[in-house]
Amino acid sequence: MKKLAGFTAILLTAASVLPTGCRGDSAAQTDSAGKPVYGNIRFSDDYIAEQPGGKVYTFDMTAHPSLTMQALYDLFDRKVEYFYPDVFTAEQKKLLYNVNGKDGEGEDADWLPKTEYDADGNPTVGGFERNKEKLFSGDCPTPWLWFNCDRGCIQMLPNGSLQSVTCDAAFQINNAGSKTVAMYCAADANTVTDRIPVPQSGFQSSVTRHLLDRDLPLTDAIEKTKLLVNEADRETANPQLVPDVTEAWVVDMGNGVYGYHLWLTSVFNGIRIDTSPMKQGIGLNHEQPDGNTQAKIRLPGYAFMMESERLDSIMAYGYLRACEISNVQEQQTVISYDEALQKLSEAVSGWSDLLISRADFVYTPHYAETECSGNADSAWKFLVQNQNDGYDYVFYVHSQTGKVEYYKYW
Repeated sequence: MKKLAGFTAILLTAASVLPTGCRGDSAAQTDSAGKPVYGNIRFSDDYIAEQPGGKVYTFDMTAHPSLTMQALYDLFDRKVEYFYPDVFTAEQKKLLYNVNGKDGEGEDADWLPKTEYDADGNPTVGGFERNKEKLFSGDCPTPWLWFNCDRGCIQMLPNGSLQSVTCDAAFQINNAGSKTVAMYCAADANTVTDRIPVPQSGFQSSVTRHLLDRDLPLTDAIEKTKLLVNEADRETANPQLVPDVTEAWVVDMGNGVYGYHLWLTSVFNGIRIDTSPMKQGIGLNHEQPDGNTQAKIRLPGYAFMMESERLDSIMAYGYLRACEISNVQEQQTVISYDEALQKLSEAVSGWSDLLISRADFVYTPHYAETECSGNADSAWKFLVQNQNDGYDYVFYVHSQTGKVEYYKYW
């Protein structure tokens, strides 16, 4: 899996002259095979395009507020039992449960000084147990709760939403004897044999692989994963944000065992929230030509399944659904798919040999830098490879203004 070494965001302005092969209306010319031609843009053989089937909205998203310390602890403990049933005793939990957060003065707290580790580097007491009196006094903000050990890793935000959870089935295959699971990603450590785009509707696949316990068709794995992530986030997730899978990777774990690495997003009123099938979440600031800097967060969540009835990990997803949606306004003007391609062709008229593999209509949240709150509008999103430089690009054509932005990965 290719690491992302850099990320650039650029705003493009459409050229005043259309490139060869494009007409002035919203329809494209076609080639001898009947495929549309938009100047220097070509379409891959497996190109798919999904278009919205209903009304389009703008809306605001506001992250749920922090829970009380008692409520957070109770929820965290229930989730530990949900993901790791009967694995940890009460005494082990006292050692494991840890906290990250601010003190009463708003500074990062020293919850577990180095003096409270033994000679082998193991904590002699968990950060939560050591600081219970302070945490329950109400003198400091509700912190994160987490732990990491050889059986699993879990992180819960102050509002009770899951940042990540990792069990140990996949980890033990590659890391027998290691002490900590951390945020282990099986797709990084093993061979990905197939990368399969999953359209929002009408997905069909003949792929079936043997997991740890039995053979499981990919289509069944996807539907089961949607149910499992919904159950995992049941107490905190907004039910208006429905779990969905955008892409499926088949991971060869060795010895005839496979796993499904499933990229997650949510659907609001029939339209997907923007996400990207990439390994890492990226937090960035990008500067617009007018000098204004706007924070955007792209945190593509995923789930990994290698047993038919449970997930071995859920990463960077639950907290994205732990929000309220308000100020929902129907968008009266939405440019069409053909118009979006036309805008894209105009904007890249100076480029050459662009290959488009996928087009989606998505909601694009503009989050605050440190929390999942902000406003959301919509855009046509195109996954593109520049055949000259070999880089991957994501182009967005704003659905109301026609403004074109692109993001380059290298």
